Amino acid sequence: MLKAALLAFVAHLATLPVVAPAHAEPDARRAFALAARSSGREVHIAPGPQGRDDGDGSAEHPFATIERARDEVRAMQQRGGLPGGGVTVTLHAGRYELARPLALTAEDAGTEGAPIVYRAAPGGEVRISGGKRISGWKAVTDPAVLERLDPAARGKVVQADLRAQGIT
Repeated sequence: MLKAALLAFVAHLATLPVVAPAHAEPDARRAFALAARSSGREVHIAPGPQGRDDGDGSAEHPFATIERARDEVRAMQQRGGLPGGGVTVTLHAGRYELARPLALTAEDAGTEGAPIVYRAAPGGEVRISGGKRISGWKAVTDPAVLERLDPAARGKVVQADLRAQGIT
């Protein structure tokens, strides 16, 4: 019975989608594929108040940002290498806003025996955004601004206070 369950589990792992960057070298693609079948350390990330970059990256104390998780995995490599089976960085459901481009280099792929994999947690939707969500849109009411607009556009133009939202 245990053997049948184990075979079913291995068969299920083989069906999991594996995505490697199109520009990745063949060795890196193999590392991505192996990660779906390997076990190792897991690092967790959760957006918003659930995650904190001063946490330890565990399921109970996830990091808040992808950058912090990447830096922790790099630090693991510097402290003596990755564990057998590699590292899986699990992004929990939510929106991750990047303040700057996320830089992943060859060191962020791990090795064939110890791959580094970034994946969404099962059952949740993860969105990674390079932009900032803008809210507080209001119709333009300033008479001086309205006067400069084409009459057909008046009443259809909106504005938001970007400075109040931390965008300068």
